[in-house]
Amino acid sequence: MKIRNLLLFVMVALLTFSFVACGETPSDSTDTGSVISDDSTDTEALTTEAAVSVFFGKHDALKCSIVVNDGDTVGKNIADYIAGQVKVITGAEMSIVNSTDNLEAMIVIGENIIPDLEHKADEFVIKFVEKNLYISYAAGASAFQAVSAVLDDALFASYNLDGNTYTLVSDFEFSGKCGDYIIGDNEFNPFE
Repeated sequence: MKIRNLLLFVMVALLTFSFVACGETPSDSTDTGSVISDDSTDTEALTTEAAVSVFFGKHDALKCSIVVNDGDTVGKNIADYIAGQVKVITGAEMSIVNSTDNLEAMIVIGENIIPDLEHKADEFVIKFVEKNLYISYAAGASAFQAVSAVLDDALFASYNLDGNTYTLVSDFEFSGKCGDYIIGDNEFNPFE
C-alpha cells in the first residue's frame, strides 16, 4: 500500500513539473513573431480587420432603403430582421422608411406588392423586379419565419461570404408557402 501511494505521489509530481515546464520559455528566445515594431502602420495592420459588406443585387445594402408600411406588423418584423442582420455583419444601420419617394435602391416589403402577381393563401415571394428586391406575401400570411429562413440560407449564412462580401444575386427568385417554415419543423426542408 505504501509503495502504491509513493508511486502515485511520484507520478503526480512528475506530471505537475512537466505541465509547469511546458509553459516556460527560455529567456534568450529568438522568436520575433510576437514582437511588434514601433512603426504605427504595423500596429494598425494587426488591429484593423477588412470591412465586410452586404449587397442586394448590385446595390450595397447601406445604400438601399427598406420600404415597409407602418401598419404591417409582419413587414416591419421582416424589415427589422434584415436591418439587424446587416448591422451585425457590417456594423452600420440600414434606413427603414414607409415611402418609395426619391429612392434609388429599395427593398420593398408588404402584402401583395409585386405588380401582376396574386398570391394564394399563405404564399410568399422574394424576387428582384428591375433593380429592387421585393418581399411579398399573401394578406394574413405569417411570412416572417419563411422569409428569414430563405434569407438566412441564400444571403446571411457564413458560407455565402465571398471575400469580404455577402451578395444576394440580382436574378434571385424564391416562392413558397409560409406554413412550410415552422419553427421546430425538422422533417420538411424546402431547400432539398
